[in-house]
Amino acid sequence: MAQARRTPSRVLRCGLPGLVAAVAVTVGCSTGDDAGLASAADTAASSTTAPTMTTEAPPTRPPPDRTRPPPDADPPSPDAIETPSETDPAAPGAMGTPRTPPGTDPASPDTDPASPNTAGDPTEDLARAAPQTTSSEPPADPTADRTDAAAADSSAPPPAVDSPAVLATLDAAASLAGGTIAAVVLDGAGADLVVTPDADEPRYTASLVKLLVVQQLLARDAAGAISLTGDDTDRMRRALTVSDDRAMSLLWDRWGGAELVTTAAAQFGLTGTRLPSERGQWGEVVTTARDQATFLTGLPAQLDPEQLAAMTSWLQGATDRAADGFAQDFGFLSPSAGTAEPVAAKQGWMCCVDSRRQLHSVGVLADGRVAVLLGDFPSSTSWDRARTALDTAAQAVVASS
Repeated sequence: MAQARRTPSRVLRCGLPGLVAAVAVTVGCSTGDDAGLASAADTAASSTTAPTMTTEAPPTRPPPDRTRPPPDADPPSPDAIETPSETDPAAPGAMGTPRTPPGTDPASPDTDPASPNTAGDPTEDLARAAPQTTSSEPPADPTADRTDAAAADSSAPPPAVDSPAVLATLDAAASLAGGTIAAVVLDGAGADLVVTPDADEPRYTASLVKLLVVQQLLARDAAGAISLTGDDTDRMRRALTVSDDRAMSLLWDRWGGAELVTTAAAQFGLTGTRLPSERGQWGEVVTTARDQATFLTGLPAQLDPEQLAAMTSWLQGATDRAADGFAQDFGFLSPSAGTAEPVAAKQGWMCCVDSRRQLHSVGVLADGRVAVLLGDFPSSTSWDRARTALDTAAQAVVASS
């Protein structure tokens, strides 16, 4: 999620590889007129160092209405605002608590968790020994044929992914919700499995940008370039587990978020990642599905084992509900997706910049695949419909292995 903005027409919501076990990320981002968050955001916008990276807004963005509403103006509808919280969510969504059952959140469509299918391979009976002969030749090994067959099976390449079928499912799911889903799925070696035609098109990151900020801070602290405090560490944890926007805004302001993003883009080779057109609006950092997959794949090379383990544990600890109350059990964290545990994921959501609604789910699956789903829908599409589209897409990706 992104920090609060001061224009009624710019209400945001926003809410990594088999790094240690597996990673799958999704992001949350939102903006509203909450006084506390607005204050933190204003501070971030005013004190953040000037960006060193060329800014670039998505190509279709119309000039926004930046007129501040009068004091007595009616507030935006509840559906468009999520109020971030700095308090520790010990109740729903606290780290370690079980996910809320489907259907208990109005924004979550009722879905039954998919039961993992388990089936053992039957053990074959050994072939009977060959009858004794008077030949000087040694008796044939009755298990030789099976041993050779097993060796051949173990060296055979894994079944090919039916990419066209997955792409068709993604396109149909997105179309039903009136939007698109940019996707990239890589195998454990980084080879393409599924890539949508719009994988290199710009999308707002929403809370996915929190991944870049946290990675940079962990790497710099490990190198001795900076010294993170206990508060900094707690804010990084909250930025990933409960997608806390206020924690992110404080980190962005204290450590210079624009420079952190610029450096991360250069180090990871993120060619489609750009700073926001409006300084300080970190939820409007622009990225692509390809860049997100590249970042997740490159994490082990950019973090030492201790820092990588910390970031992975935070992603695996994504809570059922975010700090602003938004349910995070969609996409690769949806019960219907059929993902094996553990999943390291970051979710992202935001509305309604450019009259669009973003809903993202990214991460590394338990089998080592890196998977990225970036959903973009009209603001007229409800969260429920967008979530259903992401859930369907995630299920198709997971089942394609």
